Amino acid sequence: MISYEIIKYYKKRETKKNEANKLILEYKLIALKAQINPHFISNCLTAIQHLIISNKLNEASQYLAKFSFLVRQVLTFSTKSFVTLSEELEITKLNIELEKLRFENKFNFVIELDEAIDLKQLLVPPLIFQPIVENAIWHGLLPVKNKRNAMLKIKVFLNNNNLNIIIEDNGVGRQIDNFKIGNIKESKGINIVKQRILNLKYLTNNNVCDIFFDDLFDEQNNANGLVVKILLPILTINDVNDENENFNS
Repeated sequence: MISYEIIKYYKKRETKKNEANKLILEYKLIALKAQINPHFISNCLTAIQHLIISNKLNEASQYLAKFSFLVRQVLTFSTKSFVTLSEELEITKLNIELEKLRFENKFNFVIELDEAIDLKQLLVPPLIFQPIVENAIWHGLLPVKNKRNAMLKIKVFLNNNNLNIIIEDNGVGRQIDNFKIGNIKESKGINIVKQRILNLKYLTNNNVCDIFFDDLFDEQNNANGLVVKILLPILTINDVNDENENFNS
């Protein structure tokens, strides 16, 4: 009986320790996400100011309307550890549309989705796309200028029981450093995404969570863009609700 009680005590203490560590990691995820929001909003305000100064009032009005909706969404996300894939794609699409307005449609984009995905049930960390998309547009596509049709592609599909997110651009890549353009240095946003994915790996106990970067080259071996692949665990609304119930019980 004494041995049983001792084992029971240590198991209970270990469970509480694991729950505490899990809660700490969850708070870290929220804190890291919060670091993205001010930078994101600041860029949008700068874009609106630029359009007004350039006397492009119609574009500024469109931008402001989209931006107001975006801010409401970001504020809604600020207290959440996860959002539905539908919500994440909605704010990602809005972000890209704002960038297109700002840069006078100098690039195009397409979003391809796996038909097997239930967008309203599957969960992802909020704003996980945003720093990657921003980096692709600012440092990959815009320096292309008129050399080719700049294109941003986002693909989301299920593979090997994981959620695969591919963000691909046909920009200048990471190889052009003579003129200090392109994705030479990883931005703070990219590093935050890496840390969020690392925390998520421990939070969900899923070793598959990761992010990969692959450079693209044309037939002459010239830099021709960048592919970013994000692997996330398959989490649903039911999974998170069940986990919250277990944690609170």
